[in-house]
Amino acid sequence: MKSSKINIIYFGTPEISAHVLQKISEEKINIVGVFTRPDSFNGRGKKLLESPVKQLSKSLNLPIFEPKSLRNDAIIEQIIQLSPDLIIVAAYGLIIPKEILDIPRYGVINIHPSLLPKYRGPSPVASALLNGESITGVSIMMLDEGMDTGPILAAEKFSIRAEHNTQTLTEELFQIGAKLLVSTIPPWVSGEITPIKQNTENATTTKLLTKDDGFVDWGSNCEFIARQIQAFNPWPSTFTSFSSKRLIIEKGFSVINPQLSSEHNKGPGYVTQTVLNGEVVTVVVCGEGFLVLTHVKLEGSSSQDIEDFVRGKPNFIGSTLG
Repeated sequence: MKSSKINIIYFGTPEISAHVLQKISEEKINIVGVFTRPDSFNGRGKKLLESPVKQLSKSLNLPIFEPKSLRNDAIIEQIIQLSPDLIIVAAYGLIIPKEILDIPRYGVINIHPSLLPKYRGPSPVASALLNGESITGVSIMMLDEGMDTGPILAAEKFSIRAEHNTQTLTEELFQIGAKLLVSTIPPWVSGEITPIKQNTENATTTKLLTKDDGFVDWGSNCEFIARQIQAFNPWPSTFTSFSSKRLIIEKGFSVINPQLSSEHNKGPGYVTQTVLNGEVVTVVVCGEGFLVLTHVKLEGSSSQDIEDFVRGKPNFIGSTLG
């Protein structure tokens, strides 16, 4: 990479962002500062934990900055003093204000895990899975004052597989994004790339997910519920209620044409067993079709495959979830 002479500031926080920073550092780019979110209390013991990006930055001996807010004159002056030619953002966790966007001569570029202008906003990966997309991708884009509305420098498509969930798909997209980013920087700073303005007519915007989004409406189509399991793993999870406790549906798959006798089909949410491809499976009746359960986690317990769960809670068969 011939962009080692330019000064770069990196903004990022979680593990997926640390992977991007590692990739950039291997290219011998002059990273003059790393901005990450402050240490936070997390885990069962509520220990004060450093972000993955901070941990990596310490091992790379990079200058670290952990402001609580970027809307601060002292922070903006600090960034100016670092003299960045380019700022890179990958899952930082705060909106970058215009005062910072205007500082670097090559602008602020961001890795966004969708093929913009589709799936702008905070939940692009989960939304793509929930909508049953077969193709997604990653975009290298310029940040502006809008919500993922800036022009695109590069993009790459990626096929969604049946085993993907939001966590695994996000990880793969950021791995692709890291490679695409480092290959985009040299032609961008040398003037070989013309930014492509997004077509607003094709734009879609995602919402910020809440805990309630994971609640299962068993009256829904079984295929939609199966997509919920993909989309809401790891958060907010896909859950229902059993014996007055939250039951997380960790893994399962849909069957749209169930062959259930009337005594085994007592309406949406009813749990029963049937034979599928020569094997006894535990299923939940849906508004259309049924969901075959494979892994669940009851509140206060560890994750279990469905056979072990049923063995320990035989009253699960014949119950109605909700």
